Amino acid sequence: MNAILAVAYMLPDNGASKQPDHQKSWLLLKNALEAVNELYLGPPDLRGLQGLLVMVVLFMAASAARPCSFLISVAIHISDQLGLGTTEDISIFTEEEKQERQTVFWLAYCLDREISFRFGEPPVQNDEAISAALPLDAPNCLVYSMPTNDRAGTFSAFASACKLAQIRGEIYQRLYSASATDRPFHQILASVGELDRKLQAWKDSLPSEFQPESPTLFHSPPVSLILLHMHHTYHNCMIAIHSLIAARGINSAQDLSDHPGYTIYPDSLSNPRVLLSASLTSKAARASIGLMKYLPKDDISLGLTMYFPTVALRTLASSIVRNPRDTGQIYNMRILDQAEAFLSSTCSSTTSEGMKRLVKNCAEFRSLAERAMKECV
Repeated sequence: MNAILAVAYMLPDNGASKQPDHQKSWLLLKNALEAVNELYLGPPDLRGLQGLLVMVVLFMAASAARPCSFLISVAIHISDQLGLGTTEDISIFTEEEKQERQTVFWLAYCLDREISFRFGEPPVQNDEAISAALPLDAPNCLVYSMPTNDRAGTFSAFASACKLAQIRGEIYQRLYSASATDRPFHQILASVGELDRKLQAWKDSLPSEFQPESPTLFHSPPVSLILLHMHHTYHNCMIAIHSLIAARGINSAQDLSDHPGYTIYPDSLSNPRVLLSASLTSKAARASIGLMKYLPKDDISLGLTMYFPTVALRTLASSIVRNPRDTGQIYNMRILDQAEAFLSSTCSSTTSEGMKRLVKNCAEFRSLAERAMKECV
């Protein structure tokens, strides 16, 4: 109850006032935190697990890595005790209870992968310990079910979001985990190609009108925050997959042959898109920055979303710093200028600390990119 009220006071026009009440929200969140030890040491409770996930969302919106990591580890521990990720002994539950348990499990799974990606922490939930299948139906909540133009029935954004979370976990494990740091470069190249192929297959599995970069997706309000988050996540995955290659300045097969210590293996180049990593990261960054016009207004959604344009802005600035003489960087520099102007004008009409941090980050990245371009003249 305290966690839910903490969320309510963070929302604008919450019934008590027109503006979020951060002080009351924090006091209620502190009250909720006092129950964490009891939840961890006591008998596993599904309602308590849901409360923990709400607290995880609040701390993630504040970019608080340590509380997020601690709370999600407690949540996954309780989820395992309840057997939510397995198919054993589920016959004793009603269909409604099965649906609820499945929804809570996959929400915890997605948050675990989100925290892992954002803060560079290993995920808590082990994929090998999961026997539950991906959800086929959306939870009993209208925000996840969307009517489609090219398919009968509705599109379950929840199932697609869970599949994308699985891909994110694989990206971290194969490219950014401790075990991946010492892998030979040709293995990294092969992994990048395979992960890119999986991500494109995920994109192609969506109805055409809901796919990232669809020209008509957000033209008619209201904007779906679920789809907005999925699109940001897709572009973020593209950046994460291809950045390891782009950072090495590889843009052609000739660059690969010139790479010190690199031996060409056929499977390393099975996906030719690995030779386009630099342009693909920049394209994904520009697309993510383009979604900033749909930034949510409330502090919680904004806090959750601003991670994505921050990564995109840094990626675009890094591309300029690495290769400032490339004529294409003039366009990227213009995108950074426009982003800073847009964010500055938006920030003037909001009290959100998250927006102010985003504006500051954008200004810093743009300044670094501008300096690199001036020095190369």
